[in-house]
Amino acid sequence: MEPILIPSQHNRLNIPTEPNEDEFNYKSDEFKGQLNIDSFEILSNIGSGSYGEVNLVKEKNSQEVYAMKKIFYVDVNDSELVKKRAFRERNAMVTCNNKNNKRAPKLFCSFVDSIEGVFYYVMEYIPGGDFNTFCYDRLVEGKKFTDEEIKFYIAELVCCLESFHSYGLLHRDVKPENILINKDGHLILGDFGSSKQAVNTTSSSGFSFSGSPSSAGSGSLGSRSFDNTPPNFSSFLRNPNNSYTSYIGTPQYMAVEVVQGVNYSKLCDYWSLGAILFELVTGTALFVESPDTTEQKIRENIGNWRGLLNTAIQKSQPNISKVAESLIRELISPERKRIDATGIKKHPFFEGIDWEGMLNLTVEPPFKPTIDKN
Repeated sequence: MEPILIPSQHNRLNIPTEPNEDEFNYKSDEFKGQLNIDSFEILSNIGSGSYGEVNLVKEKNSQEVYAMKKIFYVDVNDSELVKKRAFRERNAMVTCNNKNNKRAPKLFCSFVDSIEGVFYYVMEYIPGGDFNTFCYDRLVEGKKFTDEEIKFYIAELVCCLESFHSYGLLHRDVKPENILINKDGHLILGDFGSSKQAVNTTSSSGFSFSGSPSSAGSGSLGSRSFDNTPPNFSSFLRNPNNSYTSYIGTPQYMAVEVVQGVNYSKLCDYWSLGAILFELVTGTALFVESPDTTEQKIRENIGNWRGLLNTAIQKSQPNISKVAESLIRELISPERKRIDATGIKKHPFFEGIDWEGMLNLTVEPPFKPTIDKN
């Protein structure tokens, strides 16, 4: 499901009418194929959304299998913003490639088909599916996550975010649907279309962004503030096999400062982490009261998060341990008080976690997906 696309004058001025192929086209050292769609054989569809699809493909010469993401930018709502998101994703993935980030999908190549109006990304195929589907299947089967499983998955997400942030990137769309499971059962952070690149500022929390569109200026990245184009978030409590059109735009993992359109930093991603933690512990979404809850109501709930959080935790007792409650409150909190990766790692919730092993993907996951070798 695609993030919310909120048009703004700033968005429309920064992307040319036709995307620059020289800027978008990319080929990693490992990829020896050609940058055109005819070089690939489509094997099957593995995902789709409002603006495109993901297919399993085979490069015809090497016979290597990849995941190919296809994004349409012609005859879509707010084409200019779709283009802007496409470049954001491409640039973030190239950055992760250059840093050899094991917690992001590897990008092998990207190219534009200007005749069809399509962006293509040829990526590493991550066969374990997404965390949304995994969580939903567990919910349907009545298999509640154990404390140790929750500790493992949240620790893995901390490693994902810490790596991403270390490159000067904010994700801004952290949700179960954008988290993938690799063949060994480790979590991979994906979908970088809502990401932002910045430099360190005077903000005590690191990379900072402005939520005011009118404050967006020109010049170097270090002197700019950024317009607030909040992404869309959805819960793993919905069946991933169905279409939930009424949920498009629901911001239930969005930090309160992003919803309110004020300055925000990398800490907005850790609020999202707290919302995911709450769902794993309780099996319910923090800011969604029912399947009929509207986007506007969810935004109001986030604005009134203090009282809602207290009520939700009280209703969930005794399912929430004191140490889990403490971590949730450290994450679902005002930005000035919210902890980042350094504080999270020191929290007693993670007692016994081998952080070096987590970083190096050497800790054995509690679940390993069954992969069809065909």
